[in-house]
Parts: sequence; C-alpha cells; structure tokens
Amino acid sequence: MKHPAAFRLVLVLMAAAVIAGGCAYFNSFYNTRKYFEQGEKERESTASQGARPQQYNKSIEAGSRLIEFYPDSKYIDDALFIMGQSYYWLGDYHKAQRKFQELQSNYPNSPYFDASRLWTGKVFVKLKKRQEATNTLRGLIADTEDPQLVSGAQYAIAELYFDDSLFVKAEQEFIKVTAIRGASDETVGEAYWRAGDAAFREGRFDAAAAHLKNALKHNLSRSLVFEVRLLYGKALLNGGNPEKALGEFNSLLNDKRYFESHSKVLIEQAIALRGIGKGEQARSDLQTVIDTSPRSEAAAQAYYLLGFWALKDEAAPVKARELLEKAKVERARSLYSLKADTLLNRINKVRSLNEQRRWLDQRIHLLERWIADPVNPADTLALSGKEYFESTLFDSLRIAPLLARAYTADTSSTADTLGEAVAFDPEPVLDSLALDRIALQTARFQLGELLLFEMGEQDSALAVFRELAQRSGIDSVRARAWLAIAYLHKMRGEQAEHDSLLNKIADEYATTRFGAFASKKLGRETGQEQLIRPDQEAYRDAVALYTDVDRRPEAYSKFRWIIDRYPNSPLVAPSLYAAALIAVRDMGDRAAAEELLNQLASSYPASRQGQQANQLLADLQEIRDKEMADSLGTDTGESDILSEDEVDRKPVIVGGVQALSSVLDSRGLLPQEVLNGAGGDVLLRYIVHADGSASNFRVVLEDPPGRGLARALISGLQLMDFAPGLKAGEKVDTRVEHRFSLPLDAPPNVRPLPKRRGA
Repeated sequence: MKHPAAFRLVLVLMAAAVIAGGCAYFNSFYNTRKYFEQGEKERESTASQGARPQQYNKSIEAGSRLIEFYPDSKYIDDALFIMGQSYYWLGDYHKAQRKFQELQSNYPNSPYFDASRLWTGKVFVKLKKRQEATNTLRGLIADTEDPQLVSGAQYAIAELYFDDSLFVKAEQEFIKVTAIRGASDETVGEAYWRAGDAAFREGRFDAAAAHLKNALKHNLSRSLVFEVRLLYGKALLNGGNPEKALGEFNSLLNDKRYFESHSKVLIEQAIALRGIGKGEQARSDLQTVIDTSPRSEAAAQAYYLLGFWALKDEAAPVKARELLEKAKVERARSLYSLKADTLLNRINKVRSLNEQRRWLDQRIHLLERWIADPVNPADTLALSGKEYFESTLFDSLRIAPLLARAYTADTSSTADTLGEAVAFDPEPVLDSLALDRIALQTARFQLGELLLFEMGEQDSALAVFRELAQRSGIDSVRARAWLAIAYLHKMRGEQAEHDSLLNKIADEYATTRFGAFASKKLGRETGQEQLIRPDQEAYRDAVALYTDVDRRPEAYSKFRWIIDRYPNSPLVAPSLYAAALIAVRDMGDRAAAEELLNQLASSYPASRQGQQANQLLADLQEIRDKEMADSLGTDTGESDILSEDEVDRKPVIVGGVQALSSVLDSRGLLPQEVLNGAGGDVLLRYIVHADGSASNFRVVLEDPPGRGLARALISGLQLMDFAPGLKAGEKVDTRVEHRFSLPLDAPPNVRPLPKRRGA
C-alpha cells in the first residue's frame, strides 16, 4: 500500500463519524426519554387532575427528530412508544393511536409490543370506540400473564362501562382490578377511586366512602389524592354524615398544597353547612369563592347556588334571577353558566304559567258571579252597581265583549224599551267558561310537568297532580294526573301504589287511551304482567336520569347508548330527540345536537320526533344566521377594533393548533369525512377579545362547502382560550383572519419505518 498513513487517517475519520452519529441519535433518544420522564413527574405531582405538562411536547419533538434524522436507529420503537404515551396524556388521542399502530406494524418483536396494545385499547376508550376497545383489551388479557398489562386492560374495560353510565357494572369491574395479584399499587388505588366514583353516581354513598377510603391507602398522585379526598367528603355528606364531611373539607382547606383548588372545597363545605342549618355561614363561603376566584368556574357555581338557594329557601324569585344572571356571565359557556340559563328559563316558564293561572282564575270567578246574576254590559248603570264589577279588571280580562254576546237585538220586537228590544242567550258565556276551566286545569298540569321533569321538584309536582286528580268535570286532565302520580310512585319504588292507581285508571277510563295504556302496563291483555324489553328498561332509566337536572349529562350518555345498542328499537327516535335537547339546552353543544337532529330527521321523517327535529334544526339555523348577521353588522363596534397589522403582538391560540386539534378530537366535533382522511380548507374571520375569548365568527371560505368544516372549527374555537393582541403593552380586541387546513394534525407522508435491529 502506497499511503498507509493516509489510509489510517481515513479509517480514523470513518470511525469518528460512526461514533458521532451513534452519539447523536442516542442523544436524541435520551432527550425524548428525559422530557417524557419530566412530564410524568410534573403530572403526578401537580395539584390539577387535568394537567397537561408541556414537557410531553418536548419529548414528542425530540422523538420526531430521532425518527426523521436517524430512521435506522435501534431506539425507534422506544421513541414511538414514548411519543404515543405523550400524545395520550396531552389528549391528542388520534395521534397517540397512530404512533402505537406504527410501532405494532413495524416492530412486532419489540419489547413494547404488548404494552402498546394496552395503550391502543386505552385510546379507543377515550375515543368511545367501544367495539375496538373491547376486542383489543380482552385480546390482550387472553394473550398475556403480565399482571401490569392484565390489570391495565381490566381497568380500561371498566372505564367503558363507566363512560356508558353503567355504574353498577363499572364498580364491579374496577373492584376486579384490585384483586389481580401483582397489579401495581398505583393501579389498585386508582381502581378503588373509580369504583367509589361509580358507587357515588349510583347514590350508594356508604359503598362509595368505603372504596374511597381504601383508595387513600395506596400510592396516588398528588392531584388524585385531592380528588379522592374531596369525593370522600361528598360521599360522607350525602351519606348522612355532615359533621365528618365538614372535618374532611376543613382538612383540605388547611392543606396549602391544594391552595389553588380551595374554591372547590369551599363550595362543598357551603353545601354541607346549609344542610345542617348554617345558611349564613354557607353563603359567606360562597361569597369568599366569588371574591377570591373571579371569572372562574367555581365563582359561576357559587352564584348559581346562591340563586338556587334564594329560590328554594327564601322564596325570592327576583333575587334568584339577579344571582343567576350573574352566574351566566361570570364564566361564559361554563357548566354553571349553562345551568343558570336553563334555570332562568324554567323560572320564567313557572312565572308565565302562574300568571296564566291567575288570569284564568279571576276570569272564571267573575263569569260565575255574572251567571248567578246576569247584567247587560250595555246597561252601564246597572253593571256599575254590581258588587263584583270593576271596569279595569273587566277590561284586562276581556269579559265585557264576551258578556255582550249574550244580548242580541230582537228585530222582531216592536217594543220601545231596552229590555223588550234585546234577546238574552247565555250560551256563549257558558261555553267560554267551560273552555276557561279546561285551560286552567291544563295550565296547572303543565306546571306540574315543569316542576317534575325540568326542575326535579317531585314533592311540589305531586301536590299539583293530587289537586288535579281530586277535581271533577275534566276527565282527561284527571286521568293524566293519576298517571303522573303513578309515575312518581314508580320512581320512588312504591310499586303497590303504582299498580293500584293503574288499576283505577284502567277501570274508570276503560274506553279512553288512558285506560288502554294502564291496561297494557298491567298486562291485562294477556292475563299476566308483560315483561319489559331491555331497550324499554334502558329508556326508563334514561328518563329517570333526565328528571334530575344535575344528571342530565348521564341521561345524554344513556340515550346515546340506547341509539347505538338497539338501532332497531322504536325508542331510538325519542332517544335521538331527547339526547339532542340535552345537548343544546343543558350541555351547550350545538354541533352534537344538530348531528342527532339530522340523523333523526333523515331516519324517521314521518315520526312526530322527526317533524320536531326539522323545526328545531330550523330554529338553530335561524340562531346561526342571526349570529352571522350580527358578526357582519356595522353596529357591533368593530370599527374601533384593531387589525392584526395594527397590533404589536398578534393574538394566538393558547396551546396552538395542537390544542385546537385535541379539542376537536375529544369533543367529537369533526365530520366523519375528516376522521376518515378527507381534508379541506376554511378561512375564518373573527375577533379575539382582550379577555382571551373569541366571537363574531365569519366564514370567508369553506372548501369543500357543505361538509360542516367551518361549523366544526367555530365550535372548537369558541372553547379555546387566546393570548390576546398587545398594543403598547395593553391587551386589546383584535380582528383576526386565519386559514385552517383539516385535519389539523395530518402528518406528512412518512416512508415505512425499518424493522428493529439487534442492539
């Protein structure tokens, strides 16, 4: 060899390059793992249960660099597994699923293969893909004996039942996790917590307290310890042990680690204090929440409770309305803002029905007085002399024109006197009186329905129905009142009273639809009580949940479960309509409501609910058109709003497009075409306000149109927080125009990853 020194130099340089390359890709993986571990530590130590540490994003970025620049690295499957978990904890479930599936497709011999199956199943649970989740998780349990994987899969299966509001079954499944030998202490503790939560939602508060007490004996994260202790206090309170509950709440308030969550504890403490008769101290606690946590969810809840208590305890509807109006604006679009709006609507309905009842009562009373001693209203002297006459009241009740119809000119008469020239016929007044009596009882029945189904006031509703059941003259209202009372007995587990009333209805109203309904419920047609189908049982449970205002979201899940589980049931149409009403009225989720209503209108066009769906869709479209018109109006003050070019710092979404993508995915806002891979572009114009909210959305471009892309984006953006624009250091309202390409998380085309090589 002519140049041995040169050859040796080449070898040295090549070796250095190999070593440098190896160090580089190892450093990339090291950073991927380091940031992930930091994110895990922060998530476990934080006081907020829903925290999403940004270290996970750094881990994803480092892992992406490793895959892009060193595709032959032996750490690719490690990075994919870590990135999938990071996406999961950030709430980006579609991205997490993609990473786990990439690992399984490209690295079947990876030591993370089975663990990635577990995480894939957990992702399916979050995405509510029930069949895929069940198949994945049960398949994993059958294939492995690893107690960590088995307990994790069993835990995820229990979550499926919990998400479907099947809390008894969920509790049983979570308890199974605690019996798995070798399961981690953390998993066992969390399983006890979820079992306690399930029992709490079923109203089994003693069982819930026992499970939660067991959970606290295990290794839980800091944030979870807070959630468990808070729920434990609520279980004690609802289980009839307010003093012990107050001790738990007081202990949490004295724990400085949870200072940021003290407003939640104060609210529960206030509820407990009110329960033991310390109303003033309870209201003082709520006022503390309002003063120390302004514009928060807790403050909105505090205003809501103060308004609700003013209505219940003080019978002060004016004061209640003022407090509820404050709850609406304290934290816009929050749960208690929506609940306050709903309660205000119900209060207004009650007020309207009571005004109608008073009007009808007065009218009936005066008509009865007139029938006992009739006077021609044309004879003002005689009428004004009557004891019951008052011109203002007569005018407001529109009685005088009705009475005048009882007196008609007698053209056949040649008499000159007024009395002889007029024919008297009281039938118009008697007919009107009969109609007024029917209207009065109908209004009373509507009030009872409102109290029962919309306000959860069972005792007040029962009083109304019993009053109507004792009245005579209007059989249809009386029969309906009996049916309502029977329904209340059924809800309270009073089967004997329920059956007794149904027998009474079946006997006394045998030829009416009410009697036929009662006979059918009693099984008289077959001589034995008819069995209730599973879909009927589920629907009955959903309706029972609906009657409890605080459990409307659970009723929504139950109705959706009926739709998915029993697609051929005659109860699908009413379930679709009920779920849509809850979505738009109680949850403020207009997109979900429209999806359900469209399904109802297209699948059941001839049904009563299908026709109602079309009307409600038209109403929602009218609201959207009005919002659009408002956003395009010139009287909204937009002329004073700065453009993006005029501010020193442009507004941005907190968390970026990644956060918006997560919201769209987790709330199920995206149309199915986007989920299946079809994309699109939307150009939106809107205003980002100085408080970090956005409004006045205008669709400039939607391509392709008609798929709901713009509607989905607007629904998502309304849920986001923004870093507002800055001008001279001050936060200002800013007009924004931004183009979005869907899907927001669409990855670039990536060549198949290489198979894992030996170390």
